[in-house]
Amino acid sequence: MSRVRLMLLFVFFLLSLVYSLPVNVEASTAEAAYQRAANYYHSLERNPQHGNQREAWLEGIRDVQNIYQTHTNSSVVSACLHLMGRMYYRMYERFHQPADLHQALNLFKQLINLFPESNEAAEALYLLGQVEQTQGNLRGAARIYQRLIQNYPFSTKKADAERQLQVLRTIAKSL
Repeated sequence: MSRVRLMLLFVFFLLSLVYSLPVNVEASTAEAAYQRAANYYHSLERNPQHGNQREAWLEGIRDVQNIYQTHTNSSVVSACLHLMGRMYYRMYERFHQPADLHQALNLFKQLINLFPESNEAAEALYLLGQVEQTQGNLRGAARIYQRLIQNYPFSTKKADAERQLQVLRTIAKSL
């Protein structure tokens, strides 16, 4: 009886190994694909010739979108939303297309709503505040920075949000 029990345990062990392999392979594939996409983004930032081509940015975004859609259960999903948002935001800064800003804002909002506990959510919230501030909506920016400070007290963006709030208070006093 104990020999049969030992054999069953061994079979269950082997089955658990077999069924866990695809998940690990999937995770490493998603992470590797995301790292390649992030490297591509950084090359666009560093290489002016390549980075000044709108189509190169769109190609990078399509690659990240493909990773996002293909690896929906991966740990890189929130990072993909963040990277696409950053890429659209940088495109807006370079090419001044309002549609790019609209896409960036939508991606940041989606990230915050879908992954509120992620590190990327605090960064997305900060960038939303920056956009509001740049567009002259100082009250909206202040609300966003306050939300970041309250909801993400351990974020690296908390200190930036506090500084921006101080700037907004100084502006408000001078009005």
